[in-house]
Amino acid sequence: MINNLLYNSHFVSWVFEGKEVGINIENLFFASVDENNEYVYVNAGENYIKQKVYYFNFDGTLKMYYDLFTGSIEWNYKEEKQTLVIKDLIEIGYFPKKEILLVLFNEDKREVIGLNLAGEYLYEIGKPVGYRMMYFEEFPDNVAVVCDGDKLQEDRFGRSRTNFLLNQDDGTLYKGNLAY
Repeated sequence: MINNLLYNSHFVSWVFEGKEVGINIENLFFASVDENNEYVYVNAGENYIKQKVYYFNFDGTLKMYYDLFTGSIEWNYKEEKQTLVIKDLIEIGYFPKKEILLVLFNEDKREVIGLNLAGEYLYEIGKPVGYRMMYFEEFPDNVAVVCDGDKLQEDRFGRSRTNFLLNQDDGTLYKGNLAY
């Protein structure tokens, strides 16, 4: 567990096991802790627009990184560095405890592929009819692809953002509840 997470536009720090960890990052605008997955999550980019995302182990070592501008993705798995470049990268879903990496790319079609943490292709995730894939969420028992629905998907209150639960074995999505 970490304590005293602090950040400003160029520096993030925290205390882990009694030792202060500090990291310089340009244009930093957000940092948070994910206790479940045991990492510190950092967003950086000019004008508060997410361009680079960092995941640090509590001891300060880089666990995962991606750059939306260049499409480069780097992460460590079993002491080996994995690298990948995806053109038109939009978002990454990094779920180390569930051993899956989801990649959202192609602004026009909003495609998603699933990889294992060794970097091996698992499947392409098909978008639900009437929905546009937007980002990922993690729940205790599963991972979800959050999708925005078209007008036909709206409930009586005009809400259409929905969690689609991922079957990690085959990449199939199952409609869940409203997402917020």
